[in-house]
Amino acid sequence: MNCRLDDFRKEIAQFDSFIVVYHVYNVESSFDFKGMMAGAADFGVRMLAMKKVLEGDCPQCKIKVMSAGACGLCKKCTYSDGKPCRRPDDALVSLEAFGMDVMKLMRDNGLKYYNGKNTVTYIGGVAYSKEEFQGYQENII
Repeated sequence: MNCRLDDFRKEIAQFDSFIVVYHVYNVESSFDFKGMMAGAADFGVRMLAMKKVLEGDCPQCKIKVMSAGACGLCKKCTYSDGKPCRRPDDALVSLEAFGMDVMKLMRDNGLKYYNGKNTVTYIGGVAYSKEEFQGYQENII
């Protein structure tokens, strides 16, 4: 599979709405790589869980859930060996892979990218079409 930025942009262009999802994690220091990776893994798990809930509750709704950084679902990714993804329905692509400037996205929406000393912020989001989710919103209210 050869993924190009233009392909990702075309995929995102079919949606008219976007929700920014982020979580701030505390780390022991700015050198706490283990803490940062634990936060990244937790954020990925949360984003995948959100994706499954949205898809389960609204199967007719077309969405694209994006996470932070590399996918990380499998211990060893098959993509680097030129093989198909083992979990294509679960794989989460980062905002940056879709060409988004994450710092600008946060700033433009009045959100902080930097949340203080000894923290790391992971950012993802959900692209969707308002019209498709209109009925879904009415069902949960």
